[in-house]
Amino acid sequence: MSPTIVSALIAAFASMVVVSANYIQYRKTNKYLKESNRKGQSLQYVTDKRMDWMYEVRNELSEMIALMLEMKDKYALYNKKIPSEEGRILNQHLMKLKFYLNLEL
Repeated sequence: MSPTIVSALIAAFASMVVVSANYIQYRKTNKYLKESNRKGQSLQYVTDKRMDWMYEVRNELSEMIALMLEMKDKYALYNKKIPSEEGRILNQHLMKLKFYLNLEL
């Protein structure tokens, strides 16, 4: 074999090794990116759900406080009995808050 053919075969073999190594590295990187993307999506989902929960708790708490202030102005200042319907609504708000906060009151 002539030296040019040997050097061409060595160059071809070396380029095949480099291409194979690059392909293997690409597959590893691609797999890592897919896993990282999946983890990032699940983290974003959890964060979104946590924000929704905080929004619901804040709204429920503000409604309950508003109702309690209204009842104080209507009934407590004049020593009147709280009607059962408004008391039931207040208890509903309290139960929702207990549910949201997972409290054992």
